[in-house]
Amino acid sequence: MKRKLTIEDLKKIEYLSDPRLSITDALSYTVHTVRKDGGFEPHLYGRWKEQEECHLLSELPGHMGRWSEDGTVLYFLGDPENCGADQLCRLSEGTSPEALTHCRHGISWFSVRGDQIVSEAVTYPEETDADLLKPISREERELLRKQRAEQPIEIEEIMYKFDETHGIPDGHQTELCLADLKSGRISLLTHTGKSHQKPVLSPDGTFVICFTYP
Repeated sequence: MKRKLTIEDLKKIEYLSDPRLSITDALSYTVHTVRKDGGFEPHLYGRWKEQEECHLLSELPGHMGRWSEDGTVLYFLGDPENCGADQLCRLSEGTSPEALTHCRHGISWFSVRGDQIVSEAVTYPEETDADLLKPISREERELLRKQRAEQPIEIEEIMYKFDETHGIPDGHQTELCLADLKSGRISLLTHTGKSHQKPVLSPDGTFVICFTYP
C-alpha cells in the first residue's frame, strides 16, 4: 500500500529556478528549501568551470545569480552582513561573499553590464538620498518596520493584488541605483517617488531602460 503524502514530505521538496550560464560555461541556479517556520530559503548552486560537478557555491543564502562577462565573478542578492535586507553581493571562487551595497532598505533586482551594475533600490519618499544609501542595523530596520505597521494606510490608487504586498502597498518605491565596479561608487539615479523597475544598461553603458509610470 502506498504511503500518503504528509506535510513533512512537502518540507523536503526543493524548488529550482533561475538557471544562468556564462560565456565560459560557468553555471548558477537557485535552490529554494523550506525553513522550519514554513518560509523559503534560497541558496546558489552551480559550477565555476565546465566539466565541474554542480555544488553549493556559498553557505550564505542568496538568489538571482548573474555572471560577470568573463565568467569568474558571480553577482547575486544576499545579506552577508546580516542587516536584514538583501544587498548586491559579489562572489569569486574560493572567497567569501562581499556586499557591494549597503542601501537602507536593500536591493530587489539588478542587471550587470561590464563594470556597471544597475539595480532597484527599495526606497520610501520621505527619506533623503543620503539616508537611503546609509547602512542601518537589523534592529533599526525592525523598529522602522514596526513603526510603519502601526501607522494608518492611505490608499490613493487602485491596484491589482500582488503577492509580495498582499494587496495593500506599504508606500515603498524602487528607484534606480548604479554601482560602478571600477571606482566602487554607489549612486542613486532617480528619487522621484515613482517606482522604476527591471532596469538594464545599454551596451555602451550610456543610458538605462526600465519600466516606470511617467
